[in-house]
Amino acid sequence: MTRVSSVIIAIIIFSSQLFAQEDTTARKHSLYKGAWALQFGVSSYLSFQSFQSGQLSAKKQISDNSAIRANIGFNSSVTDENGIYDHLDYSINLSGQYIYYTAPHSVLKFYYGGGPSFNYFWEKTTDPSYTRRSYYKQYGFGIGALGMVGTEWFATASISFFGEYYTLINYSWSKTFSTQNSIDYIDKRGYFRIYPVNARFGISLYF
Repeated sequence: MTRVSSVIIAIIIFSSQLFAQEDTTARKHSLYKGAWALQFGVSSYLSFQSFQSGQLSAKKQISDNSAIRANIGFNSSVTDENGIYDHLDYSINLSGQYIYYTAPHSVLKFYYGGGPSFNYFWEKTTDPSYTRRSYYKQYGFGIGALGMVGTEWFATASISFFGEYYTLINYSWSKTFSTQNSIDYIDKRGYFRIYPVNARFGISLYF
């Protein structure tokens, strides 16, 4: 976890305590048992030249303090350096979380949660200028657990904005095809991985 990520998480936790008192402006919200929400979020990554990441979620409040959420997400990155080096990276993620709100009637609604995750990934790299590896392709899937912390703010009774930090721990199986010095190789392996902490920001529509 970077120092910046640690500072932002500390601010989120501090904010939840600062606004833990009842909302004196009587702002309406939809954190009550039986409420449903559709959520769309985008993730923030800084390491790719061209990156897209999004998640569509359905969330149901099972009490004022807790909710369950089902998600489908996608990630993609494309790197092209002067038509010589090409890299494509795609993944689809299915996950579910139990979410707990520490103070649902506060202005900023701090929450945390976690649950199972499944992902399928595929990537390809072509580099004709690199003689030892001119071609690389990998695909596979992983199963693990996702944890997150975040805050939610309601602009109206049915529209809110949220920001959260999340990380993923999983075990992956992959198959790799590569070419080195005109020789083809195939590699199969399983491995354990802890993903770095990332940020997601989005909007919720309650009904």
